[in-house]
Amino acid sequence: MFIAYCLLLIQEGISIKVDLFYKENKPTLGVDIGATSIKVVQLKKSGHNTKLVGYGNMGLPGGCVSEGIIYDPETVAKYIKKLLEEPKYGKFKAKRVNSAIPESYIFTRVLELPEMTYDDMEQAITWDAEQYIPIALSDLYIDFEVLGPALSAKEGYNDVALVAAPRAIVDSYMKMFDLLNLEVGILETNLSSIARAVVSQKEINETIVLADIGGERTNMAIFDRAIRVTGSLPRGGVDFTRAIAEKCKINILEAEETKNQDGLPAKNGKVKEAMEPILLEIVRDIKKIINYYEEKSGNKKNLVSKIIICGGNASIPGLMEYLQKAIDLRTIMGNPWANISIYPLKPVPKLEAPMYTAAIGLALKGSIHA
Repeated sequence: MFIAYCLLLIQEGISIKVDLFYKENKPTLGVDIGATSIKVVQLKKSGHNTKLVGYGNMGLPGGCVSEGIIYDPETVAKYIKKLLEEPKYGKFKAKRVNSAIPESYIFTRVLELPEMTYDDMEQAITWDAEQYIPIALSDLYIDFEVLGPALSAKEGYNDVALVAAPRAIVDSYMKMFDLLNLEVGILETNLSSIARAVVSQKEINETIVLADIGGERTNMAIFDRAIRVTGSLPRGGVDFTRAIAEKCKINILEAEETKNQDGLPAKNGKVKEAMEPILLEIVRDIKKIINYYEEKSGNKKNLVSKIIICGGNASIPGLMEYLQKAIDLRTIMGNPWANISIYPLKPVPKLEAPMYTAAIGLALKGSIHA
């Protein structure tokens, strides 16, 4: 399992800012592009409320997006264009987008550095990047942000977050959005968007595990006033579906329906039997990331209080309860819609609601100073 420090603050998230003069209140689309689907959300700030303007999702043909790179920008642009013209509900009006890149393709690290000038810090960051990143710096976009006093409480030292994104990935996003004549506001990591959407102000001082259970990967992070540690496992909903199909000797479409409708409590015990080996891998890696962080912080105040699950496969029946029992830690479903006014649009179907988490977090970045 890949474990690395991550960089994005919830309030002043580091991201690859494409527009130097980023305006928070400009109408913005949150566009979450996965390997198998696209999710789009637009929000609007109205007084103290955040209102839903429109939302929708659409499947993508296989091979369009792989290993974080949009290999077929023309096809992806065509699907996004259709979704923008025919949203599930509401109407998309914005011409600006915020989007995100999966953690598994981003190099991140938190450094403990003494107080120094910006120029000296830039040199220190460059030196560190050369030591730890196995890719030529000329092939990367690099940024950094001072997170604040070091968690180790070492006097005169700050935690500084380094992020490096492969140019091939970033450029593929830029090319695709350019085909749509859409202005790009920011590119950031998925877990940063997710944290913005599901971590409430009441929870801002807690230490929480975020687990995004997607189609092909499960990405996880430790949130402690900022995202501090991330992990990524190449297991997700597609693996569950294939395992069910093989074990129950049914086709993929039937297996997908069984997974989403019946899940772990299915009367056919073979369903749980098929899913359990994958679930045990997810449990193992969540435990690893918790142990790593709690040992690293060395502070009992930093003990993890709960797990928040989200993503397109988080709503599989019985999954939340399984994780809570296996990890012995309170586990809840992230609700990115909690503080969003949906009226007069129709409520989001229960099974679909978690899949919009990252898109909502991205849209929040544009509608309000989240």
